[in-house]
Amino acid sequence: MDEILKKFLQNRMAVLLTVIYIISLVPVSMVSVYDYPQADDWTYSWRTHVAWEDTHSLFEVGKAVAETVKDSYANWQGTFSSIALMSLQPAIWGERFYALTPFIMIGMLTAGTLIFIRELFRKVKGTEWISVFMLVLLVTVQRMVCKPVAFYWYNGAVHYVFMYSVGLMLAACLIKVVRRNRPGIMVCACVLAVVLGGGNLVTGLSGAIGFATILVWLFLSGKKKRVWTVLLPGLCYFLAFGVNIAAPGNWIRQDAVGEQANPVMSILRSFYYGIEFPGIRWMDWTIILLVALLIPLAWRMAGKTEFAFPLPLLVMAYSYCFVSSMFTPLDFAAHSVDIGRAQNIIFSTYIMVLSLNVIYLIGWCRKHIALSLAGNVQKKRFLSFRTQYWAVLTAVGLWGFLLSVVPSPEYFTSTLALHDMLDGSAQEYADTAEKNIEILKGEGNEVDIYEIPKNSQLLTSDDIDRWHFGTKYFYRKEKVNVLPRQGEE
Repeated sequence: MDEILKKFLQNRMAVLLTVIYIISLVPVSMVSVYDYPQADDWTYSWRTHVAWEDTHSLFEVGKAVAETVKDSYANWQGTFSSIALMSLQPAIWGERFYALTPFIMIGMLTAGTLIFIRELFRKVKGTEWISVFMLVLLVTVQRMVCKPVAFYWYNGAVHYVFMYSVGLMLAACLIKVVRRNRPGIMVCACVLAVVLGGGNLVTGLSGAIGFATILVWLFLSGKKKRVWTVLLPGLCYFLAFGVNIAAPGNWIRQDAVGEQANPVMSILRSFYYGIEFPGIRWMDWTIILLVALLIPLAWRMAGKTEFAFPLPLLVMAYSYCFVSSMFTPLDFAAHSVDIGRAQNIIFSTYIMVLSLNVIYLIGWCRKHIALSLAGNVQKKRFLSFRTQYWAVLTAVGLWGFLLSVVPSPEYFTSTLALHDMLDGSAQEYADTAEKNIEILKGEGNEVDIYEIPKNSQLLTSDDIDRWHFGTKYFYRKEKVNVLPRQGEE
């Protein structure tokens, strides 16, 4: 650990990116004080809240979690691990604890990305992997598709961003146990497999594809003796996923949404979405800059490993299919892929997969193309070019940042956080939420609360419908009426 820290401090790029990331989280964290539960937060957690309020017994809270999962499984959806986590949203212990939501989600995303990238590049000497980790994380957090749902709405975030992070941790555990027998890691992999299998269907399908891919890779690479290391986690995963999709509630929910789409057409449309979203909707200067920054890192990393990076075109084709497959459950079941909370994890996966493909392709180029910069270019000229390269990218990054955030502060999560605090929209949202909660805690079985303002782009979203939905159960009211806000009547 000391050696890694020493090398990290010597890696100026890694230190700079880490400092930038930490600073970027300051405004994101500051907005948390304005954050309050919304919509399904109340609906899925009222039982646990009532149990805690009445008994202050963790055992009773656990019983309430089980009751919530049971009810949802029978009447709405089978995502049992997500439902269990939804029922434990921070506000059940007290509304102000809800401010922990962005810390939980960004913390999980950071940990998942770190653990996965570290384990993936464990055999590569040096600290370039830290720079890769920070670049992937910065772009993922700052350019998330639907920022409120990713970090500030617990119910949507725990169902998607949290589960995506669990998937990264599971992948890291599988890589580790394939390399070497680790009973403790095997247990962790099994637990994570159950959690992921009981989550949303987007990561659910991705997890199934991931397990199948690992098994095929072990057979083709001549490592058949290591297949057993992923069998137990795989069994746990597919059992959990089977329980998930077999829920009676899934059919009730599907009837409410409408008839399922033609599966063949959904698959074909997914391949189109795999081009439209990454190549058109999400492609911008930040993606191009990410690739440009990764190229020299990938070149150096390739020189520090004996891995040959075989079949790069096949790897790229597989990556395209993998990302495309994530659109299939949305098109098939919901008849739409324009769902912000689901797009968040597809975007996150795209950034990760794109980064790994850049590293793989550059690695192949270094290993298989007869090119030696050290032999063909004088060292002075190469160092001069490297300095100019980083200088140009730094200038492009700063210029792009200014051109983006001045007219559109919502471009990055951090600048949107600053904007919502400075223009008062975050405070306006919090004031109304606090007023509503005060009313809901008051006497009477029927209460009138106020409509929540939608001016804050970081705390509200079209993905979050009806702020008050479920509040009557959470606060034990018979009826909750929503009035226009004071001053708008």
